[in-house]
Amino acid sequence: MNMDQEIIKKYMQNKNCYDINESVVIGEKEYTFVYQEIPQIMLKMMLPKGTIPLSSYSTKVKYPDENRPDIILTTSDDETINFLFNQFKDIITKEELPDISQGIQMVLKRMYPASVFYQDGIAHSELSDIFWFDYSTVALDDNIYNIMYVLCLNNTLMLGGFCCLQRYRKPWKKLVLQILETIAHC
Repeated sequence: MNMDQEIIKKYMQNKNCYDINESVVIGEKEYTFVYQEIPQIMLKMMLPKGTIPLSSYSTKVKYPDENRPDIILTTSDDETINFLFNQFKDIITKEELPDISQGIQMVLKRMYPASVFYQDGIAHSELSDIFWFDYSTVALDDNIYNIMYVLCLNNTLMLGGFCCLQRYRKPWKKLVLQILETIAHC
């Protein structure tokens, strides 16, 4: 990268212009985004290049509850960035998504009263409207930023999530909301 490109890159990051179509630096790490298929749930979406399944050891340590997400993907060089997926078998309609999202928020607020909830909203992909909300939780060694979302996938509920360290909340929120819009069938 030449000096002009480096200056432009730093300027854009300082202006908080995070775009999944460009290379992005968060903290000391550079991320590029590519479409990745998730065959277990038959969809694809843009994710950081090098995203892989979280190791079984790390899965048990980071998500000790037996009701952990079915699919947990992480960046290959740092397991602090996680993408989570659960597909349920119950038949739902798209009209039920707002109530499901609100219900999940209410449960989380009761279960984790120390959590801080920020916003909720709707993203639009070619598959479905996606109802999301974000919040932070306390962990043993750091605060964790989370985005949780629901969408209708083949008339069933798909619950997705994202988490990272709280200090990277602002850039990742912008990126994840863009990522949600890329969700499509394989």
